[in-house]
Amino acid sequence: MNFHQLETFICVVEERSITKAAKKLYVSQPALSKTIRTLEEEVRAKLFERSAYGLEITDKGKIVYSYAKEAIQYYNERISEMRSALIAPKSVLHIGLPPSSGSIYFSKIIYQFTLEFPQYEIMVSEIPTKQALNLVQNDELDLSMVLTPFDNLNFDTKRIYSSEAVLIVSKSHFLAERDQVSFAELKDIPFLSVTEEYMFYDETMSRFEAAGISPNIIYSTYQWDGLLSMASENIGVTILEKSLADRMNYQDLKTIHLVEPEFPWMMGLVKKKGKTLPVSAQAFWDFCQEV
Repeated sequence: MNFHQLETFICVVEERSITKAAKKLYVSQPALSKTIRTLEEEVRAKLFERSAYGLEITDKGKIVYSYAKEAIQYYNERISEMRSALIAPKSVLHIGLPPSSGSIYFSKIIYQFTLEFPQYEIMVSEIPTKQALNLVQNDELDLSMVLTPFDNLNFDTKRIYSSEAVLIVSKSHFLAERDQVSFAELKDIPFLSVTEEYMFYDETMSRFEAAGISPNIIYSTYQWDGLLSMASENIGVTILEKSLADRMNYQDLKTIHLVEPEFPWMMGLVKKKGKTLPVSAQAFWDFCQEV
């Protein structure tokens, strides 16, 4: 069975006549009839009956017709998308990265990508993940970096980086001597938090909730370095990804492993599910591997 047979069959159904279908397709009636007979042999069903009103489709023919229409439509749409992707003048990759953390983890990947694919330009939007996801969903961004585990059926996700989130305290804080701290122990301790537009905020609050407590948030900001600076002054404690804190290189801070529950931290790349990406975005998606 091939697309020529299906297209011929659909035309006969819609014209309700071998003669009319043959004229429309610019083929001879014997050739068209042979195509229909071959199709009937392959599906092992009679597709037409002759009546006083002309050529009538059988019940099994209606089943074949329904699937054939869907198959032809899908084929045409995908071919159209492929051609658009190949000839599109757009060679710019639009990607969303969370402020601060996004550039830290993806800067090396982006640099290596531009060396291998100099024909593509990368336009980075540093915006909170929740906002970036809306832009990906609305086709205003091709890809976005997200905190994982990320469970949303509207997106495909590729994990890029794995680490853990840790408690960060001043070396003069009473918890600084500890190797690990449970969330329950943070109940009344002044807490420095990222703002609510960050997915990291949701992940952090869910772990406080799992521990049965509400954090004593005394200050919120979207600036990661602001949280570390305040923690170094022993104004409060905060929770951030470990290597992010390490790269900020605050000598007077201590990172502590979190338990009950633990806080695994992963960064991933997302794209809109089912979307055919521009060539530049698909190249970046394929280029990214877990590190």
